[in-house]
Amino acid sequence: MKKIILSSFLACSLFGSIESKIKDISVIPQDFSGYAVDLNSTFIKYNDEFLVRYYKPWDGDFVINRFNFDFGARYIANKTYFGDNKQEISQAFKEKLTLNTNPSAFPSAYQNGITIRNTNCRVMPTNKPFFYDFKNTGGGYPFDYLQNSMIHINTPLKIIHYSLDLAFSFVETPYVSGWINSNDIAFVSDEDIAKVKNMKLITPQTDDISLLDSENKFISKAFIGATFWENSQGDRYLFRVNEKDKAILTVMKQSKDNFTVIPELPTKENLVKIAKQLYGQNYGWGGSGENRDCSMLVRDLYTPFGLFLERNSNQQANENKEEIISFDGKTSDEKIKLIKEKAIPFATFLYMKGHIMIYIGTFNDEITIFHSFWSIKTLNKGRFVVGGSYVTSLKPGIEMEDYDHEHGTLLDRLVSMRVLGTRQ
Repeated sequence: MKKIILSSFLACSLFGSIESKIKDISVIPQDFSGYAVDLNSTFIKYNDEFLVRYYKPWDGDFVINRFNFDFGARYIANKTYFGDNKQEISQAFKEKLTLNTNPSAFPSAYQNGITIRNTNCRVMPTNKPFFYDFKNTGGGYPFDYLQNSMIHINTPLKIIHYSLDLAFSFVETPYVSGWINSNDIAFVSDEDIAKVKNMKLITPQTDDISLLDSENKFISKAFIGATFWENSQGDRYLFRVNEKDKAILTVMKQSKDNFTVIPELPTKENLVKIAKQLYGQNYGWGGSGENRDCSMLVRDLYTPFGLFLERNSNQQANENKEEIISFDGKTSDEKIKLIKEKAIPFATFLYMKGHIMIYIGTFNDEITIFHSFWSIKTLNKGRFVVGGSYVTSLKPGIEMEDYDHEHGTLLDRLVSMRVLGTRQ
């Protein structure tokens, strides 16, 4: 493989200067203020359902889905995986994991809970990674295929089942289900649920803040997309845990400027403010390392504006069928024409299998997107790692000598777009 020669340009924007990774980042403006438009009424129709979907795990008539529980054992049964030592994971270990799910006792619980720290939701009850072959594209770091999603601190959930060793709990959160470390969960009383439902729901508008208690002691880091509560006096709350695993509603000593009430008005200024916070961050498959992948970036960016989204890119792109425009059978030129005619900046998702992107407008008449992505495929099944969230075209990296043209560009692989609301 020929060595890839990178441009020496620096990408300059209001975010400062960053070393160029691909030509797009050097050439295309990374300043969101040049793309964003006022979307004041675009998300209104979604706002009413936000709280309903957010509090769904705490519903008294919540229906348990056995399919979600059984998925994990089926998922690992007949595939070959490798551990972090690059050795094949044995069938014996996979069988041990399946046994630890305690399937014959499912469901063994039906309790309301809350996450008391940022935690990981896993496909099976283990923190050990499952990789595909490190030698193949899409195998190895960071693609741990048991990593479902990072779950923000203070996320409502329903505890449905416990592993045989009690180390893990199978839960349903508002947007994903799976196994969470039992020590990361506390039980919430019906009284406290009623209390917080009468408060305003808030989220950080500054990413990666430190949450402090009334005595100025550190509680946790919190990120845009996490949710907390604010009462009529302006006190802000989250749940902590006592020695009996009971959730205790606790006041945070936190500047009001760090939070915004959901839904925030999606003005141009507010869209830029949130997007700027999420720009240039490291890529994190399934939210690993408290970083964001493509769908977590999308979900967290729109949470402040009261748009509830699932965690999976396919669900995000295809949830409301009436909003979907298919690219089936369309040429690249036809796709570009449709996007330019129908897409709304910051209110359109572009989707290809396994990846979701936010349409933000055009630069020099070329479609521009904001997305978090790991790498660009190169010849001989290689990858050029970008590993972050940036503004690019639909052809990032195409200037590279080793670009895999046979595999195609993002534009070539687009299958649909979802347009939210209508143009204003």
